[in-house]
Amino acid sequence: MRVGAFDIIEPVPELKEPHVLAVIPWIDAGKAASLALSRFETQFSAQKLGVLARPGEYFDFTRYRPTVSRNENATDISIPNARLSYVLTGESSDYILLTMPEPHMNAEEYINSVIELMSRFGVVRYGLMGSVYDMVPHTRPPLV
Repeated sequence: MRVGAFDIIEPVPELKEPHVLAVIPWIDAGKAASLALSRFETQFSAQKLGVLARPGEYFDFTRYRPTVSRNENATDISIPNARLSYVLTGESSDYILLTMPEPHMNAEEYINSVIELMSRFGVVRYGLMGSVYDMVPHTRPPLV
């Protein structure tokens, strides 16, 4: 199923008042937010929800490099892409976890697709996870 620029797995899960947790790379110093989201996915057995159908329309692959790995007789090519997963909590709200690399082109369409996705799933709240570098002395607590 297509929602905006995203290919969504079928059957589409029924999500109860979902909350979105998103990671964007320009506020992911030391990959702290990416690691936290990955840990959340592992801890709560997140299931794949979808990816961008054509990531090359949004990302410059000279900046986000595809990777190639070889296992025995098979070659695996990993193309950088936005990823969606979901967590069914069995409680009042489920989660959609979104990793959103920064688009290098067609940003308006990319953003509209994310908004359409949130609308389609009836998202009630979203939050951005991030981290930034700063000069914080180890002798004093950081101000938040």
